[in-house]
Amino acid sequence: MSAFKKLLVVGAVAGIGYFVYRQRMASRAEDDLWSEATNAPDLTSAYQPVFDSSAPETEKVADKVADTTAKAADTVSDKADKAADKVSQTADKAADKADKAADTVSQKADKAADAVADKAQDVADKAKDAGQ
Repeated sequence: MSAFKKLLVVGAVAGIGYFVYRQRMASRAEDDLWSEATNAPDLTSAYQPVFDSSAPETEKVADKVADTTAKAADTVSDKADKAADKVSQTADKAADKADKAADTVSQKADKAADAVADKAQDVADKAKDAGQ
């Protein structure tokens, strides 16, 4: 056989092999298509729940925010109570000092009034003695 005939036979066998390969792949593709169209779809692999994991985390974050806010409010309330107590104590001390000052002024005014009354009595006595 000549080289040309050998090449022609090898080319023909390769061409037939390629044709058989293409027919086989087309048949497989058609079988896969029919299988996909007639079988029930597998939704478990494609389904990913949206709220299974994120919803509890959101609740946990909301709970943490609420707890932190409540603690902060308690702290502010405690500090406000302490400040109100200090203001009340200071007001009580100021009222006590004002009462003491008023008592002192009243006592000194009474003493001054008594002294003036005594002097007036002395002057009146002297005037009476001089007029007799």
